[in-house]
Amino acid sequence: MAVPRARLWLIAKTLLAAAILVGVGLQFARILGQPALNPYPFDLRVGYLIPAGVLYLLAHCCWGSFWVRLLGSQGVKVSLVQGLRAYFVSQYGKYIPGKVWVVGIRVVMLGGDAGMPLAVGVTAELQPPVELAVVREQRARARRTPGPDTTTRATIGHRYRPDTAARTVKFLTCGRLS
Repeated sequence: MAVPRARLWLIAKTLLAAAILVGVGLQFARILGQPALNPYPFDLRVGYLIPAGVLYLLAHCCWGSFWVRLLGSQGVKVSLVQGLRAYFVSQYGKYIPGKVWVVGIRVVMLGGDAGMPLAVGVTAELQPPVELAVVREQRARARRTPGPDTTTRATIGHRYRPDTAARTVKFLTCGRLS
């Protein structure tokens, strides 16, 4: 009985991924086993690790769903599942030098299906600055002290307008690229 070529390719890719994971794990074990790190005690608590992983996943789901909504505002018709899948897969592109692969992966995964690769690429580039604006705004609200004028001064020394994140999101979601 002959095994189809596609099945063999799937098995080969799975074995390669497993080998990479094992190699990375062994390298981390080697690094963490060095005597220079012995003064720092390490206690792995799975009880904390699982909720932290779930919260991390939920946070990325928030940003991924924002990106899907941003796509929809630009006329790209994508389901939430398709958009989140492209978002999560493209996150691996951050670890490739150049960081352009995040955009490339999203365009390849959604640009052809949606028929608007430019809108997919531009929204992929616009999403991280919005994330940063929202995080900076939240940080500023948490640390803000009254400033001399209508702006607020955060303790880190930067000036923030209270509505910066909201204005950025409104601009990006209300405007169209075409």
